[in-house]
Amino acid sequence: MSVFSPLKSRLPGAVLLLLPALVGLAASSARAEIPVHFSGGEDRWSKLVAQQTLPRSREAMAALEAFAQAQYGVKLDGRMRLLMQATPTAAAPEGAGNASLILKVEAGMGEAELRQRALGQPLRQGMLSVIDEIAGGQSKKLPTWLASGLAETVSRQIVVGLQLPPLPPHAAEPPINRPEGVDARKAEQMVQAAQRSRQSQRLSVAALEALQQRLGDSFHPRMKAYLEAAARDGFDADASFAAQFNITPTELLASMEQGAAAQAEAGEDRPAPLKLSLAQVDVSRDKPELQQAWAAFMQATKPRALALASDGNWGVGSESLRPVDKALEACKGKGGANCRLFALDDEVLARPDRAHVAVQMGGYVYDDFARQVERDWLGLVRQASAQFDRLVNDVLKVRLVRDARIYVAAGVSDYEQILREDMRMPVERAELQGEVSGGLSNSRGQIALKFTPRQNRAAAYDMAVKTTLHELTHELQKQLDNRHAGFSPPAWLREGTADLMAYLLAPQVRINDAEAEALRNWRERNLNWWRTGNKTGLQADDMVDVAPSGWTRMMKEKRGNYQMAGLMSMYLQAITGERFLPSWVAYYRLAGQKGQKPAAAFEQAFGLGEAEFHADFKRWLAQQ
Repeated sequence: MSVFSPLKSRLPGAVLLLLPALVGLAASSARAEIPVHFSGGEDRWSKLVAQQTLPRSREAMAALEAFAQAQYGVKLDGRMRLLMQATPTAAAPEGAGNASLILKVEAGMGEAELRQRALGQPLRQGMLSVIDEIAGGQSKKLPTWLASGLAETVSRQIVVGLQLPPLPPHAAEPPINRPEGVDARKAEQMVQAAQRSRQSQRLSVAALEALQQRLGDSFHPRMKAYLEAAARDGFDADASFAAQFNITPTELLASMEQGAAAQAEAGEDRPAPLKLSLAQVDVSRDKPELQQAWAAFMQATKPRALALASDGNWGVGSESLRPVDKALEACKGKGGANCRLFALDDEVLARPDRAHVAVQMGGYVYDDFARQVERDWLGLVRQASAQFDRLVNDVLKVRLVRDARIYVAAGVSDYEQILREDMRMPVERAELQGEVSGGLSNSRGQIALKFTPRQNRAAAYDMAVKTTLHELTHELQKQLDNRHAGFSPPAWLREGTADLMAYLLAPQVRINDAEAEALRNWRERNLNWWRTGNKTGLQADDMVDVAPSGWTRMMKEKRGNYQMAGLMSMYLQAITGERFLPSWVAYYRLAGQKGQKPAAAFEQAFGLGEAEFHADFKRWLAQQ
């Protein structure tokens, strides 16, 4: 079990230049002079962090200390004192009370976030201290992008040089959210400003790496001289930069912008082709209309989608944030019957061995809000559902085997009528679900989603993407466990892991939309619910053996059962590490075997008993 999974990547030229020096420096440092203290409990997560994450952070800080002394003549000992916390309420060890930086390494973090917190954050902070020391405390005189860009560049290279899993690109960037409570024009200006700032930061890292590649071993001595110049009176940032590097900051960034534009034009910054190559598709013997459709799709600009109908009509959508909608609309506009998505970007979707997820408006309510949902959110639901099968195949190595249909409801009345008329739910139960739930799937491949006028934009994006993925995960669960032929998995595991899968998959949904990319952090919301008082008094023991009626009653009483189930599921993932995803699939398949015992299936799949897990989870939760 590993907190950091092994990753393979191509090393940039600048990293290759630095590798021998970094490895040698780390080897020559017997121990980190920058102290990294640790606090945690007796739970499994704390022990994993102490065994696996803490040593890597210490190794990285030792390499930073050696690098700073060798290249810049700065000794960081005494300037930095780090405390790594696996649980926030655990007592700090002696000597860690005045820590300059606290690294909160929490259960449930994704691996990218974990590496950023345990490695990237302290390395960047340490390098920023080096820069400010050399500049005599005058780092504000430097170009605005230089200090952060240099700190990010050095931190990445140190991690790769130590042959640790690399820091993910851009993971330190904050999400871009459209602000609430301001007019649309101002909100758009703020989003664009944040996007420009992000692009500037990315360019700065690329620029410094390119400069280092060109200058080789002289890069850091020149950078040191430039930083020292900032400490002197009369410092001219642009002129001094040009004197050291034979190019002005403006010229350097401009050259990187031109290179980025050329890459975008050539398509080099687009997602890599998926496993099924379009070259495998042969339509030479098909009907002329299919050949015409395929040619139009292949010539379309990404993002692109192709929809086909059983009667030979077709439609292509491209150069849009919603290519799936555009393709389906074009197909229907030609009179197509039963239009369905066939291809998206570089993947063929509608193969005979694949299930199809159809998405439609509920259709029982035709008011202004229904038109808004259709305009703003239906396409997002369709984009997420179109990619679910690919994502779970990539992540879980399983696929949907039965078709599904998603009904998008505009308001409570529309939602309740879908539950009654389409999903054949009794009236009383439909009314109760209309009150308490935002989405629901049954065992017959039908899903309903409920948008309401009270939702803000962030909640609506969550509904369109995460709730879609959550409910489709329920469909996958039911297919894996043969509709509970053996036993019904506990509600906390069924609901919590559906939320967890949505959290894991949502960032991979190909939606070129800043707001959708900034979906709210499910892990942090669950933790905040617990840490801000859990006003209903719900405890982990209350989640054991909850019947479906009891789960619905908890929802009606707003007990926080989804939040507790989420905490339990993310903790199970954290302590099982790389084994979690295949174990999850194995568990649901065991649940579909007649005569299988629930406790035995849990232990066989996850490697510890269910009672043992509950006890360990409670130890961890008590320290949150």
